[in-house]
Amino acid sequence: MWQNGTHTSWETPPSTKTPSPHDSYSAPLQCVAEAEFQHLLLPITYSVVCMLSLASNGVALWSCWANRARAPPVMTFIYNLIVIDLLFALSLPLQAVYHVRNNDWPFGENLCKATNALFLANMFSCTLFLACICLERYLAVIHPVHYLSLRWPLSRVFLSLAIWVLIGIGLLTLFTKSSVTSQFPNGNTACMENFPAHVWSGRLGGMVLASSALGFFVPFLTIVICSVVIAQRLIHLSQGSAQASSLRRHSLRTLLMVTVLLTLCFLPFHVIYTLHTLGRIGVLSSPGLLQFTCSAQRATMALASINSALDPLVYYFSMELAHWKLPCCGTILQKLKGSGDSAMTSLLLLPLLLVVLSPGEPFLVRSQY
Repeated sequence: MWQNGTHTSWETPPSTKTPSPHDSYSAPLQCVAEAEFQHLLLPITYSVVCMLSLASNGVALWSCWANRARAPPVMTFIYNLIVIDLLFALSLPLQAVYHVRNNDWPFGENLCKATNALFLANMFSCTLFLACICLERYLAVIHPVHYLSLRWPLSRVFLSLAIWVLIGIGLLTLFTKSSVTSQFPNGNTACMENFPAHVWSGRLGGMVLASSALGFFVPFLTIVICSVVIAQRLIHLSQGSAQASSLRRHSLRTLLMVTVLLTLCFLPFHVIYTLHTLGRIGVLSSPGLLQFTCSAQRATMALASINSALDPLVYYFSMELAHWKLPCCGTILQKLKGSGDSAMTSLLLLPLLLVVLSPGEPFLVRSQY
């Protein structure tokens, strides 16, 4: 996404004088040439993620809506996750075409802005909504009395709207006054990359660092801290009834799944892009840093896209495995339940579960913790 290269119209063009040999703008690093593997990795990844995400989130949306009468308040955040994942999945075929054409965008300026806006909106909104889910769990476990006073459903609607307004303002600031397409030296049309050095040292570098800090690192640390506190409280609770033990198990699974998803999918992306940005603006000048981040950021883009297909795990892992009614696998599920209902076994069967899961049961967060 954020690359270097020839001039775009992000801000006032630089002077038309011939650049000096010592000017960093005169010899930009072309990340496309540093990551040739992207032309195979990203189209394949985006195609597979698109199919899985549409299938799993489509079933989740239908099931949640069909069972909305029994939905707990936290489902407001889950609806937002499902919708943005579906919209993001619809944009992936365009991105796959772009990379399979050796980074040549044939769809015009507006679609380039739209697809990249969905990428950024998906990444930041997923992080913030997952943080909201963890904060709700934290209040329910650590401050149950105060939590009861916050069960007004519209409070979650207003919080969701506030998140979208914040993300919308950031996207409008990024895209409304800027052209995000330009020409590579080989004549291909770049989409949301190939930015010159003066753009990086201007507002782009600051926006990347600020958005990563406020849109990911702060919510991520909040999720980790809340998850640790909740896990300690649940583990030290008395065993109680079988139902209470089941609820605690579901809560721990959900918290673990949220943390693992963000760690695997989004943390590498933000770490690499932060290092890349610091290298572009000259804060870090380690030899070979930009060559490394140019390649690594393509792999992290693939990882970030996978999140949209894996988000339904947050719903699946909050339910008893026996409640997942598969038309052809009832015996297998019963055996799994009898063998301990391990999370690892469930994860290994995820591709099958995502495709053939019956919509007869709701994707609800059943735990009260």
